[in-house]
Amino acid sequence: MNLRLCAIVFVMLSILQTGEAGAQNDFARSHGDFLTGATQPKPNFELNASYQPNVGIEDSDVADSADLVRVKTRLGRGFVVNKDVAIVTAFNYSLRNYSSDESDVEEDLHELAIELGVNWFVRDNFLVSATFRPGIFSDLDKSIDGNDFLPQGNIIGIYQWSESFFLKFGVAAGVEFFEETSVIPVGGFTWVASDQLRVDVFLPASATVTWQPLEKHSLLVVPGIHLQGQRYRVNIGSNEGYIQIQDIRTDVTASYEVSDGARVSLVIGANIRGKYEVEVADVVDADFDQDPSLYFGIGFGAFF
Repeated sequence: MNLRLCAIVFVMLSILQTGEAGAQNDFARSHGDFLTGATQPKPNFELNASYQPNVGIEDSDVADSADLVRVKTRLGRGFVVNKDVAIVTAFNYSLRNYSSDESDVEEDLHELAIELGVNWFVRDNFLVSATFRPGIFSDLDKSIDGNDFLPQGNIIGIYQWSESFFLKFGVAAGVEFFEETSVIPVGGFTWVASDQLRVDVFLPASATVTWQPLEKHSLLVVPGIHLQGQRYRVNIGSNEGYIQIQDIRTDVTASYEVSDGARVSLVIGANIRGKYEVEVADVVDADFDQDPSLYFGIGFGAFF
């Protein structure tokens, strides 16, 4: 993003923030119950880290394994335009660090992405959410150019079928399953079974159950399964290419509200299936399956 575009975005956000309080109250009064039921609240600031030791390659001659450290952070802000429209902006950064003392392997894969979204209530029981999420996905070993850049995003419709059941459907553009940016259908549902239990299914990305064992909602227990994928530009010597990563993970997250608007979390899980597709010109063009392995992580989120 160049300086002119940054300045334009800053001016737009400043204008939106002016006089926002009244519109925000109208938006909350009109759609607060819908949003509480249909969506999981996303903190303004999130920081999550996980450690996955001994990540190996299945059925290969590669004897060494690597430890994987993942770090993800997001800083976001919402702006209400009127009682039916809100804009969401965010900056995302994530890191995958693979390291092995045995073979001196050290590889960092970075994601730096901005997020621009619009939430529009077409009717009181129907929300359209559109998100544009372009970013840089690279090992950053050389200067950044257009090959490090990937456009991603989605358009999702959420329909309130009943007081406790919400249907979700739409399309997403990304590289989770294909080598090039592709558009795929997505969809699922949210069922709020009670004040203490809800089910969120959004295929093909995730399926989770959220249990609140305490009345004050200070503790949340969330078992789930997640499909994740990303494509990174990489450099090996003077050659450049790409690595496509796909993970299927199952885990249990426990989070606790330590103060008003702030939560800490612990997660334990397993990468039950992983796949790497590596394409580096004149060096390698191969697919590898990852051995199943355990991981654990910590997280922090804050609303402001």
